[in-house]
Amino acid sequence: MQPALTSTTSLTFYILYNLLRFFCLPFFIFGMLYTQLKALLLCKYFQISYTATHALSIRWFLDHVSFRDDPGSKHLVDTLPMMSKRGLILVFLADIIWYRLLKKQIPYAGLFNNHYITQRTLEFDNIVLSYEDDVEQIISLGTGFDTRCLKFLSSRSVCFFDCDLPNLLAIKKQTMLKLGHDISSICFVPIDLRTNTWIQTLCDHGFSVNKKTLLLLEGLTPYLSHQDLLFVLDTWTSKFQQSFLLAFDIYKPSFLNSNSFLYQLFINLLLSFCKEPFQWLNHHNHFTIQAMLTPYQLDCLDTTTLSTYKKHIANLLVLKSKSFKCKTIKKD
Repeated sequence: MQPALTSTTSLTFYILYNLLRFFCLPFFIFGMLYTQLKALLLCKYFQISYTATHALSIRWFLDHVSFRDDPGSKHLVDTLPMMSKRGLILVFLADIIWYRLLKKQIPYAGLFNNHYITQRTLEFDNIVLSYEDDVEQIISLGTGFDTRCLKFLSSRSVCFFDCDLPNLLAIKKQTMLKLGHDISSICFVPIDLRTNTWIQTLCDHGFSVNKKTLLLLEGLTPYLSHQDLLFVLDTWTSKFQQSFLLAFDIYKPSFLNSNSFLYQLFINLLLSFCKEPFQWLNHHNHFTIQAMLTPYQLDCLDTTTLSTYKKHIANLLVLKSKSFKCKTIKKD
């Protein structure tokens, strides 16, 4: 176990880290402009989600500095036409240098270690690892370019359903096949959650309403209206009567100002341009959210707070149906 840092040492590391960020700022600006404009233009060309590339970039970084093993994200960044490995190296240069030089000496959290996508990714990893022995199927709605299906399930009997809009899933599946990944246990299901046929489409691709299921909605709720989210829950609970777990994150208004002003302005302009704006940020605490979900007869199994620089920006909830029995305890 590493010894606790003194306040003087922490301040020194804080100053050194921010000096490093200052000297790397020109590379960061150029890298951001290049990677984001390239992603934006090519995502428009291929008619796929621009925001999916943002989460992929963070996961690539986590793998690049050996913070989280995820070769699938590395391979996608190397291959997808809307991604640029060299550009991402420029964006993350300060943190890459920091982790390479000092990760074994100090537990200091760099900029992107504090990023909400980092926390969210690790929490959903933990959920899958904790409950995979309790379920026979895992569904990821709005999966984007997430490669958790490769990271955890390539050699296991659990069937994984990767669900998103058709164009994104097509390029994701083609790229994985081109890279030689074993996707035999993965079902790619093109769906639109705003239609009432999405569960039937799942069934047409091999999903069984008679098997215990883990349903993941990672990073999806900000892009759904309140009514859309309730529609998804209505559709699911009305047609799926078996035991299931449901994990999703709900964001607070503080999410919008959790980063620096210029960075947030840049991101908001891009989201508006690509027509993927945030539609719903919840003003309530997790107890109120649980009350909102009471009509669906779901019990709260676990609640986690997501934060950026000590600012509470989201709640991550794991809910279960009344009939669901857990054999395992959530891993810390």
